[in-house]
Amino acid sequence: MEDGIMTLDQGRIGKSYTVAALLLPPRMERRLESLGMTEGTSIDVLNNKNCGRLIIKVRGTRLALGRGISHGGVLTPESKPLSATRIAARRLYSMLIRAPT
Repeated sequence: MEDGIMTLDQGRIGKSYTVAALLLPPRMERRLESLGMTEGTSIDVLNNKNCGRLIIKVRGTRLALGRGISHGGVLTPESKPLSATRIAARRLYSMLIRAPT
């Protein structure tokens, strides 16, 4: 976890986070945004199963996400300023893109 940022699938049950960025294919990003999961939104992790399912609460609604989708959401603890987190999220995303496969 760099500078207090993490992906959705690393969130702990019972904790609240702020969405810093969605680093997903555009179609998936738009779908999550239409469900209310936008940058700056507060989320609560309700359940995080090791087999891949993640259940979160966004704007009063429960959402179940698969591991692939949950890996593309970047979070920060609610106490961290969002502007600094966005910069760190973009830096992390750049490193992931350049990483050898």
